[in-house]
Amino acid sequence: MGASTANLQAGLSRQRSRDVGDIAPFGGRIDLATRAPFRSRLDDEAVRDATVRGTVPDWLHGELVRTAPAVFATGAWQAHHWFDGLGMLYAFRVGDGVSFRQKVLDTAVSKAARKGRAPRASFGSPIVRSFWQRVIAPIPAITDNPNVNVVALGDAVVALTEGPHQWEVDRKTLNVTKTVEYQDEHRNLVMLAHPHFDFARNRVVNLGVRIGPRTQIVLFEHAPEARRREVVARLPVGRLPYLHSFGLTDRHALVIGHPFDMRPLDLLWSNRGFIDHFAYRPREGTTLWLIDRKDGTIRTHAAPAGFVFHVVNVFEGQDGSTSIDLAFYPDASIVKALSTESLAKRGLPDLLPPIVRWTVREGVRDARVETLLERGFEFPCVSYKKTSGRRHAVSWGARIWAAGTRSSVVRLGTDERTFEEAGFVFGEPVFVARPGSEREDDGVLVTVGSHTNADRSAMVVLDAGTLDVKAWAEVPLPIPLGFHGSFFRA
Repeated sequence: MGASTANLQAGLSRQRSRDVGDIAPFGGRIDLATRAPFRSRLDDEAVRDATVRGTVPDWLHGELVRTAPAVFATGAWQAHHWFDGLGMLYAFRVGDGVSFRQKVLDTAVSKAARKGRAPRASFGSPIVRSFWQRVIAPIPAITDNPNVNVVALGDAVVALTEGPHQWEVDRKTLNVTKTVEYQDEHRNLVMLAHPHFDFARNRVVNLGVRIGPRTQIVLFEHAPEARRREVVARLPVGRLPYLHSFGLTDRHALVIGHPFDMRPLDLLWSNRGFIDHFAYRPREGTTLWLIDRKDGTIRTHAAPAGFVFHVVNVFEGQDGSTSIDLAFYPDASIVKALSTESLAKRGLPDLLPPIVRWTVREGVRDARVETLLERGFEFPCVSYKKTSGRRHAVSWGARIWAAGTRSSVVRLGTDERTFEEAGFVFGEPVFVARPGSEREDDGVLVTVGSHTNADRSAMVVLDAGTLDVKAWAEVPLPIPLGFHGSFFRA
């Protein structure tokens, strides 16, 4: 072995001392699929008719398609973070009655996991690679496990994760059929799973990250049916903040640079999970980058230190200000609290982040801070087509507490309203507007809840204004708590 190889091996050995060295370092198998609210039963993928109580509005025809981490251990493989569970798609189809179908996704990551292998970078689970594999590919391939979101890109239904891989979905079978192929020069762009839609211009707008010696956050857009991304702006960063969502108005994109970040070069030869490279540095505060969508110029503002997964909405004021409402955690400890080890020991942490509003103005460095709701919620939504990028009066979300055994759907407007059902834990509410509606809360919320200790799950249709139950469609299966999805009209 030559001196250069020996030096490289020594460097990799030092890196390995910082890595997680094997698949199951917890001293035992942790399978969240046996614990509420992550329980699942995946031996039944047949179409089932739901038992419906109440009346589904006659205009609500289509299907709610959602994704969730559902497999946390198989053979020698196990996920080390909630966000790394192998993805499952499920759908409630609404027409003549309500039917249900679920499908575990067949991806490169799931195929490897079934063989006890973990060769791709994921959110918080270690990679298992040999010395020479690390030499050949200092930065490993990235997960293709689309367990975060489901959206429409043109006529295609697409399942997303945070990475360069997106999967087209067969709406009838819920099989992933092919990866989305972009015909441009940005093939390794790590894309967010929360794209925005500019209805006025008919454009998909999203953020991506190009990791390398000169790491950049990239704002890009494309027509929904097109597969060529056009770069609007490039934002060079020395340290990369963890990005999950961003804000968009007609004029601006607003990017949140909270102080939970990393040095991109630390990824070289590493076998650690992606998020394990990040450190929380509260003294740095939060940087807000306001990007002009017309010319790509960037304005910088400062906001309090903290951590953000989800943006509620962004809007422009008549005085030239830009405001962003978000679910704001006081620090980044929530990320570690969602590891499988922590979830097994302590249960799901309270998901009650305050809803805050930051307002920025040209020539003023610091954002003005307001707290809209002290005991807030996660998985926020608004009447997206009516109010995205515009001032909104109503928002909704899911509040989960008591180690993941209690939850409520929350409506935040001039007053606060909640819906709760004993024994059920509900996730993200999806707003569906009534055809021809004018009020932003004229429609329904569609949300899915699973019972904490019985094999029962339900899609619930709530009046978006009052949170009264219109219909309850139940199936005799546990559905694991997941993240995001969409309602596709028939």
